[in-house]
Amino acid sequence: MRNVRTILLSLLCLFVAATAMDTHKAHALSSSTIVATTDQTSYYVGDTIKVIIKGENILDLNGVGFTLHYDPSQLSLQGDGLVLSPSYETFGGAIVDTTNGSLTYDILNKTPVQITKTEAIGQIHFKALKSGTGMIQLHGITAVNGNLEQIQSSTQMQTAFSIGVRIPGIEPTDSSSSIPTSSTPITTPKPSTTQIILENDLPAAVKGKITIQMEEGKNTVLLPSRLTDLIGENSLQIVQKDFTIEIPKEALKYMQGALAGKQVDGAQLSFSAIIATQDDIAKFIQGATDGSTRVVTASQVYNFGLHVVTTDGTRIPIITFKEPLVLSFQVNPNTDSHLLGLYYFAPDGTIQYMGGTLVNGSMTAKLTHFSPYAVLAYDKTFSDVASSLWASRVIKEMAAKHIIEGVTDTEFNPGGNVTRAQFVALLARALGLKAIGSAHFKDVNPDDWHAQVIAAVSEAGIVLGRSSDTFAPDEPITREEMAVITVRAYEHVNGEKVTVTNTNSFSDQAQIKEWAQNAVHAAQEVGLIQGRSNNQFVPQALMTRAESAQVIFNLLSSIQK
Repeated sequence: MRNVRTILLSLLCLFVAATAMDTHKAHALSSSTIVATTDQTSYYVGDTIKVIIKGENILDLNGVGFTLHYDPSQLSLQGDGLVLSPSYETFGGAIVDTTNGSLTYDILNKTPVQITKTEAIGQIHFKALKSGTGMIQLHGITAVNGNLEQIQSSTQMQTAFSIGVRIPGIEPTDSSSSIPTSSTPITTPKPSTTQIILENDLPAAVKGKITIQMEEGKNTVLLPSRLTDLIGENSLQIVQKDFTIEIPKEALKYMQGALAGKQVDGAQLSFSAIIATQDDIAKFIQGATDGSTRVVTASQVYNFGLHVVTTDGTRIPIITFKEPLVLSFQVNPNTDSHLLGLYYFAPDGTIQYMGGTLVNGSMTAKLTHFSPYAVLAYDKTFSDVASSLWASRVIKEMAAKHIIEGVTDTEFNPGGNVTRAQFVALLARALGLKAIGSAHFKDVNPDDWHAQVIAAVSEAGIVLGRSSDTFAPDEPITREEMAVITVRAYEHVNGEKVTVTNTNSFSDQAQIKEWAQNAVHAAQEVGLIQGRSNNQFVPQALMTRAESAQVIFNLLSSIQK
């Protein structure tokens, strides 16, 4: 008598044919289920994954049988397989196929009781071998009570979880306790932190967005298959109390297109957001802080993940996005808003600035990949920039935006000169300009550090060079050159020319070269520049590093008005 399910099902069929079940009892039986859950929804490679088999709302469970399927390339069976609770025993042995990831069990309850309850039947432990979205599936579920009545409402079920690569500073909830023996009581698993969204759960689009609200206590959202068809021409927005993620329709379509030939029909998208502990955050911040830099968190730290789960159980992590996703973080109002930016924590322990725009207490930036992210206040101090210096605050704010850098890690040299290449590099970083081609100046080599930024500002029409074929990248920039370049940058962003109304505002007006006069007046009119002492512009004087920081600050402030 190998297979108890065969015997029980045969008896069940005879019993059902001869016996009528009253309506009340039928309802009680139909609500009973045999399920598999995991002790967590997120793990790291190398962790132990506990799969708990239990009966929910069961009455007088006498016998149960099932086949559990898993991906052996992602999970490794630990121990001998199923470890049963004390009141259960296997019947006729088990079929364990670790090559194909299949475990078949027939189980008898030694002490069935005539009460409705939820109880653990046993546990199966696996080791996580590789990252991705995991899936445990139960098939052929058969469960009967002492009267040979079928008490299982479904013959199959599945549970999903994510496996990530361990990043220093972020640890999962402890799941390393030893495998229980048959005499060890099995604890009730933690409530699931996965929120499953069915097709009917998707709300109607509002202003081109379909919004899903993450429930309290959930850190993973499993979205329905056919998502791109259901979303249509709308974007998908996932909202949580700390953040909002918007996935544009183009990004969703690209994800589906990338799965061509990989059982895309029926595939599901899984989004996860795992919050870091205070200890984890402290480790991150410690790695980003040095003697001249102080970093403070202004939001929670989250490790985001996005995976596709296909119908054959294949887990496909989505590492990068062809179309950027939009992340908005709620920001602590007690932090210095002028020093804030969105950062991700790289595997090497460094922090990488992602930019961001702060509006109404929310920091928003575009992402091309997922990692641990947070909003940080970045407070950089230079030993040669006294707090009394007229440009000290501007230098601090531009350093927080990673537009300017010191000549060393601790010195800024505010009175030093600025080369033409250095100034256009500041502009390119401030405006986010990227080159499509290469610079067409004979004194700019493709391997030069400034080649791409010069190409970017040239393509934007902001810089034309000192002649048609030379740029003079290492020459110090003059104040009138700075005025011309900055006004062109302002007009490039705004898409229109500046109208000049005052053409005689400086006492040394006659010294401004003709080609720069209109730009100097335009720059002053929109608040990009100021003169020096005695109402003099000093057009041929060399630009200082402090002045360059102020000009870039003024440019960004004028654009944001």
